[in-house]
Amino acid sequence: MPKTYESITRYYGRYSCRRRGDRAKLAPPPAEERESDYRREFRRSSWAACIKRIYEIDPLECPKCKAQMRIIAFIQDSHSIKDIMKAQGIPDFQAPPPIPKFIDTALAIDELPSYDSFEPTPDDF
Repeated sequence: MPKTYESITRYYGRYSCRRRGDRAKLAPPPAEERESDYRREFRRSSWAACIKRIYEIDPLECPKCKAQMRIIAFIQDSHSIKDIMKAQGIPDFQAPPPIPKFIDTALAIDELPSYDSFEPTPDDF
């Protein structure tokens, strides 16, 4: 009975790990197929394609001139983002006010109308 880390199957000759490794080193690498323009564009902007499909809005379309925009960089530094927002005149993000823990239900619920005393008028029909 082999131990848990031991393998029962052993390969010799052509199928051994060493011979398979030697053959892999000698074999020429497979010829790379030229990627189509459609596939390259889909891979590059797959997130944009998803947003376009779901919301029916092209996120890479310029709102002013309707030309196709391209992504130059993703900025993740918060200081840089605040500087850019300040230069564009966009106010800083503010969190919404906290929701009160206790809500007075008398103020939140309007008085329910009484439907038992409803008398139809000729305009209701």
